[in-house]
Amino acid sequence: MDELKDYLVSPERVAEYLSKADGAVTERNRLLETLRKEHEAVRGEADKTYRLYLEGALTVPQFKEKFQPLDTRKHQIEEEIPRVESEIDLLKIDGLSSEHIIAEARNLHARWPKMNAKDRRRIVESLVKNIKVGKGEIAINLYYLPTCEEMTIKQRTL
Repeated sequence: MDELKDYLVSPERVAEYLSKADGAVTERNRLLETLRKEHEAVRGEADKTYRLYLEGALTVPQFKEKFQPLDTRKHQIEEEIPRVESEIDLLKIDGLSSEHIIAEARNLHARWPKMNAKDRRRIVESLVKNIKVGKGEIAINLYYLPTCEEMTIKQRTL
């Protein structure tokens, strides 16, 4: 139990994992801010182009040549902003979930010595997929739970 606790909830691993998760959220927030600023700039340029057209400074072909790329980029940004916002929300939820799981693991470790055999067995049965006993060896296969590193990599690739 102590080995599992040291691996899953060591203060260094937890701090490193949460720092990487926070870094991913910060990176996405920067991207979101950049997109919002670019959206404002593109919208301003499009409005300026439209005013030039209304004032007669641009012909219809000139207006189309200048306005269409701005309008296309504006629509791309408008589609990308909600996607980035949802990524940020997901990263925050994952971070909260990770913090909750780590807190629960610490809580389980603290309660383990005081638990009765029935409760311990129930917990072990929920974590252990099977146990194979061979000549001179015992293999314990756990249900798959991603490591802190794997969860961090998953969050960074979003």
